Amino acid sequence: MSKVVELLARLYHAKTSNLNPNRSGPDYDSLLREEMFAALALASQKYPIGALIINVTHLGCHESEQLLRQHIYTKCAALGIACPDIMSMVIAAMILDIPLINQRKKIESLYREYG
Repeated sequence: MSKVVELLARLYHAKTSNLNPNRSGPDYDSLLREEMFAALALASQKYPIGALIINVTHLGCHESEQLLRQHIYTKCAALGIACPDIMSMVIAAMILDIPLINQRKKIESLYREYG
């Protein structure tokens, strides 16, 4: 348990952590790749929705985007919100900071027009 606490304390430390393949030199406070993967696995178990958002925004994972939209759709349907499919698309676009389909078309037309 103390290793997990130490790892999380190191992750939330004020200075930036670096990935260091070997623990030598002045960057002993850096993280190994295995520690980074372990922290991501721990975060994805504890906060699965946050892990989906990280996968979409930083890794570009389309499967995670679909899972996130499906989760939002089921929550909207469970709450009895009208048009849960449209609401799930809007909410996912707001969370992920991506344009909607109509906005994408407008952006593409502006890009074609103004280069």
